[in-house]
Amino acid sequence: MTRKFRDAFLDAMNQSGLSLRAVAIGSGVSESQLKKLKQRENATTNVDDARKVAEFFGLGLDTFLDAPGLSRPVEIVELYSRLPHRLKQEFQAYAEEWSASAGLSVPEAPEERG
Repeated sequence: MTRKFRDAFLDAMNQSGLSLRAVAIGSGVSESQLKKLKQRENATTNVDDARKVAEFFGLGLDTFLDAPGLSRPVEIVELYSRLPHRLKQEFQAYAEEWSASAGLSVPEAPEERG
């Protein structure tokens, strides 16, 4: 059964322990939009922002909405978010090199603010 995006988002936030700011920076969705989503019971968001948040947690949108247990992807995201900027850049370069050799594409990492 597919859950509402807000419910999936709140579950992911609770399991990850990440701040709204961290999710906003990592996903590219504004912190104010995420705050509304968190605080308002009937809040919704557009599909593009929902997809960005799901991808931040390491999942496609369909899987994000159907996945009550996100502990492994969330753990990976949490560990990645703790890396210093330099190591994130190295990790991105490695992923791009590996995916090119495998014939895959890797989305660009979001720009960090701060």
